[in-house]
Amino acid sequence: MGTDRKLSDWLMLGLLVLIFGLAFVWMKLTLSSIPPITISAVRTGLGFCFLLIVMKVKGTPLPAIFIQENGGVEQRLNPIWRTLVIISIIGLAVPQVLIGWGQQYVDSGLAGILMAFMPLSTVLMAALFIPGEHLTVARLAGFILGFIGICVLVGPDALLHLGDNREALLGQLAIIGGAICYGAGGIIVQRMPPIDPIAAGAVQTLLASLFLTPVALAVDSPWTLSPSLVSLLTLAGLGIISTGLFTFIFFVLVRSAGASFMSQTSYLGPPVAVLMGALILAERPGANAFIALALILLGVALAQTKLAAALYMFKRRQRP
Repeated sequence: MGTDRKLSDWLMLGLLVLIFGLAFVWMKLTLSSIPPITISAVRTGLGFCFLLIVMKVKGTPLPAIFIQENGGVEQRLNPIWRTLVIISIIGLAVPQVLIGWGQQYVDSGLAGILMAFMPLSTVLMAALFIPGEHLTVARLAGFILGFIGICVLVGPDALLHLGDNREALLGQLAIIGGAICYGAGGIIVQRMPPIDPIAAGAVQTLLASLFLTPVALAVDSPWTLSPSLVSLLTLAGLGIISTGLFTFIFFVLVRSAGASFMSQTSYLGPPVAVLMGALILAERPGANAFIALALILLGVALAQTKLAAALYMFKRRQRP
């Protein structure tokens, strides 16, 4: 694969970044009249419907639930479905609920900044669980910078005066927890047996919706809700565009331009989330938000770019 990028790759990357930024605005608007668990249940269900249509058009089958053994005499559960169940809960259902709950108390732009902790946590977990991944000096420095950025964003006053604004602090911690869950899901995906990525995305959204729906029925009693038209429209956007279309474009772009090109969403997404929040919701983040954004993005750059690999190779060459 050459270094030259097609115009279509850049357009898809721009669309992904825009969807990333808008998702936090849409979530904020949806939360005005729909609770977070119900949002996540409907969102994943709509995402599955979109991906199912894509699969039908492409002729992609779902993975078999059971596989034959001993010449077809015995059947057992396909192990890939066990992995997909774990990913759908840890890497999709739980983080969506955590982020949705946290956004009740956190501005959309700040939520986008906090989500930049996902690639940083992924680097750390990859060093622990993925063979061949190393926690280099650059990656560790990137993680520390990102962590300092999170501390700047949360602010020491939030910890010193926990009782004064407890919900805001817990909301930020919930979003960070969701980012870490997404990172953990990515680690599990790397260890998963081969499967068509669109099929994997469809199964994940289906299982997440099946997991979340009874929880939403028990906790939120959605039949008693009176959602506004704006909330319904933004919920549709979260499901069809931010979940279904985003997943489809993500895998298409990874195949076309590579994962390293795709990773630029980690740098471009958070600033766009801040911009969307300011333009649409009239949010006005403080100076600490921009300082934190700079520190976090610098940390992501250190942890993910070729600089990390270059420093690791330099370190190896210095060994006797």
